[in-house]
Amino acid sequence: MARLLKSLILSATLAALACAAPLMQDDCAVLAALSEDQIRVKHVSDCYNSFIYDLNNATETLNTLQTLYNDFWIFRDAALTPNLAPPFTSAPVDVLDQLHRIRQDSHASDFAFHKKLTMLANSVNDAHFSYEPDCYSAFKFTQPLWLYAPVIDGRQAIRVYKDNSGNGYTDCEVVQINGEDAQPYIQAYTDKNAGLSKDAAVRFNYALTSQEYKESTQKWSEKIGIFSSTTALPDADYIDYRIQCNGKEAVEYRGHWSAAKGSGVNDFTDQASFYQNICLASKPKPFVPGRSSTQEPTTEVREVHAQERLKLQQEVFQLGPMNELSNSDKDFPNATFVDGGVTAVYQLKSQPHVGVFVLPTMELKYKIEIPKIQKWLSNLAGLGATHLIIDTSNNDGGSIAFANILVSMFFPTKNKRTSAHLARYRVNAAAEAMADVDIANPTVQTYFNPRELADKTSFQPFTTNIFKNPFNSTVNGRLASYTDLLYLDFDPQIVNENITYPWTGVASNIVILTDGGCGSACGMFSELMVRRHGVKAIAVGGYTKKDLSMFSYAGASVLKLSDLFDSYESSGVVPLMKPLPYETTCQIPMIEMYSEGDTTPLEYNPARYIAAHRLDYTSQTARHRDKLWETVAETVWP
Repeated sequence: MARLLKSLILSATLAALACAAPLMQDDCAVLAALSEDQIRVKHVSDCYNSFIYDLNNATETLNTLQTLYNDFWIFRDAALTPNLAPPFTSAPVDVLDQLHRIRQDSHASDFAFHKKLTMLANSVNDAHFSYEPDCYSAFKFTQPLWLYAPVIDGRQAIRVYKDNSGNGYTDCEVVQINGEDAQPYIQAYTDKNAGLSKDAAVRFNYALTSQEYKESTQKWSEKIGIFSSTTALPDADYIDYRIQCNGKEAVEYRGHWSAAKGSGVNDFTDQASFYQNICLASKPKPFVPGRSSTQEPTTEVREVHAQERLKLQQEVFQLGPMNELSNSDKDFPNATFVDGGVTAVYQLKSQPHVGVFVLPTMELKYKIEIPKIQKWLSNLAGLGATHLIIDTSNNDGGSIAFANILVSMFFPTKNKRTSAHLARYRVNAAAEAMADVDIANPTVQTYFNPRELADKTSFQPFTTNIFKNPFNSTVNGRLASYTDLLYLDFDPQIVNENITYPWTGVASNIVILTDGGCGSACGMFSELMVRRHGVKAIAVGGYTKKDLSMFSYAGASVLKLSDLFDSYESSGVVPLMKPLPYETTCQIPMIEMYSEGDTTPLEYNPARYIAAHRLDYTSQTARHRDKLWETVAETVWP
């Protein structure tokens, strides 16, 4: 049936194309024939826009999203919250109303229709909420200039971090972009194209160049911002810059976008093969009622992430000891690499009592990684370090259980509540039915498994279906059913309690360094460390002399639509919706989190986000991680 449906969709689309006005040329065939150095934005745009709007395809897409957003999205009603306090800047979004409007709209092309859905998802300003079809994000576009926003002599300006044009513009000031002041232009672009955070200053950071420790390569690298590198189709073939260098007269520079096929994008030769190989969803697994999942039950089923990670990340877990690389290619002039792998530990040379724990991700197998972290931190303490900077920059989350266990490693306790957030689900008939199967059959593993959830009073896993006893709650005028508050269960015994450090349980000896992009499970970890245990956070970047969030999108657990269908399949419950016709990154936040004593979910509680300290980037600290760590230490422990 799935194969027949795909064939009918393809036949109908191509038939519609044949009935339309005759094409002078196949724009996707033109694109396919070009070498990468010949591709311009217009070529990709012509291919994308050559697909005519398909009402049947659009209706099926909207019907699925309507069910997903209305019945499962935990923040359906919280997203209507008006007048969010600083540092949040997000306006209320009625996603259901916007879906209705899109359904009533006319659309110039199939691409125009799907772009509206992508922009709608971005407007929620939550990296857990996304809609991005593969066929309209198949190409990556990159500018020759990489930008940043340091503060020099008390003044913040957009400057060139890296110049790949050969014009020698590095560290020159970008005065204007496309005829407008550079800084607000970048902010407006990022507000439209990045749903990373409800804090505009964090989105601003995300647009610009930064540094990241890549867990896949176990090395530091530059991370280009989304203003200079994006899969969103640019509006023109180029960007016009007005650039001023060393007080000289400003010059005009036109930066042309380079284009390249994204990794994992299938080959195509014309419009038909582009549609077949890139757009259409892969054949779904046959639905067999009562079929059990082959996945072993695990408390790590709820992975919190903003994007799919490289498959190489999974291979790293099989490498065994992760200190095989030589220390010399990891050392900095002012910081010595002590040990590490997927995470890393450093010691400052100028302040040897200060160590740095680099935490680039939480998408880790905690049974493997926690013992290694304890060993590496022990090595650091053995070298005389008594204070610790936890660098969470560019950490976009991972496993909630890993985050909870990591908190309990720094602040050991028998009370698991001090290392976890209260949470709740939306309730509907499908969730209740899947939870019933989970309770009855331990070999089945769905996202709604009560055995992985713990009672809010006893912290004991449930043995009965908690989805059978929902309560109704009205949020911003809308009524919905929810579970009672509960915990996501985790096992703190992974931590070896016999291993301690000078900073164990001492909040004043720990500081969290962040660029605000610390998201999801990373944000949950940070919030627990700061609000529950008294650790200070220092946020870097954003806008000078303005507050900056220490984390983002920390208030939920994410669920990909494909994982929801896996839960349907493994439980044998009949789905409430059809799969999307296109291969699409589509996900929503599913479980909302609460800070201790709060009645507002963490995602919509801006007072919980502000960092105690913030730093401006300078031309030195933006490029040299060890200098940034030194500045952090001098700021927090003068």
